Amino acid sequence: EESQQFLDLYDTHALTSAFLQQQLLDVGTGSWNIAFDATPPRFTFENFPGNIDFQLVGSTTPFSFVWATPDHPSAKAGVFGESLMSGVKLIRELAPNVPEIHTDMIECDLPESVAISMAQNKETLPLEFFGHKACAILCGVLNAAAYYSCPTNFGCRLFVVLAPREGFPRFSARYPKGSAPLLNKLRQTFLSMLSKPNQCPSNHKKALMSGLTQCGFQYIIQDHQGKENKEAKPGWEDLLVLLEGEDEHKLKVIFDNKGRMRSLSMSLNGNDYPQ
Repeated sequence: EESQQFLDLYDTHALTSAFLQQQLLDVGTGSWNIAFDATPPRFTFENFPGNIDFQLVGSTTPFSFVWATPDHPSAKAGVFGESLMSGVKLIRELAPNVPEIHTDMIECDLPESVAISMAQNKETLPLEFFGHKACAILCGVLNAAAYYSCPTNFGCRLFVVLAPREGFPRFSARYPKGSAPLLNKLRQTFLSMLSKPNQCPSNHKKALMSGLTQCGFQYIIQDHQGKENKEAKPGWEDLLVLLEGEDEHKLKVIFDNKGRMRSLSMSLNGNDYPQ
């Protein structure tokens, strides 16, 4: 089970990372390839032009997640160059009190034989979801465009974060910062995250506030005064999102006193979209 420090860090970057991840999937990347022996190392997608800058995050085995550090077996074998591991080095410097980030190998609590059996049956490996959360954190810290989990063998994966965000200009072109289309897409992404137990943030309110701020939105927090569920709830709060230059809120989210979302409503119309 992840520490609260790790979950807090994940919550900070979860929504923005999930949004960018969906944009990468929407592009339709096709097959991938990494050339570690090239100078500089190359990451390419079949359907995406040119080489993509990348940083290594780590990899899974049937029973562990191993951070991309000089102690990683592939680093010791000379496959991973030092420059490709600088992202993990940076996050360790910025998050000195998060135990998982400073543990080179995170091991699952399943018997090794069970984990191997899961890999043989092509089931999701126990620590694959940890790898996704680690990537979300590094995407935020490195201002990366997205991340990719590369299937390797025996059900294992290599996790990489891709390029500075300016390397993917089509993302910002489709959803300008602070715009109605972006707000609507964030809403969809947020609701999708909450429906996935292994992607769901531990504090819905913190995750939404962080994502909105990172995407250029203004919002206000008010004590909840409504009569939803027949009575006002002490300690509940309304989060109201405003588009730039407007006074009327476009998105309203009600959170309980534990930061969990209780309801969400949106009031966009055609006039909110660019002509």
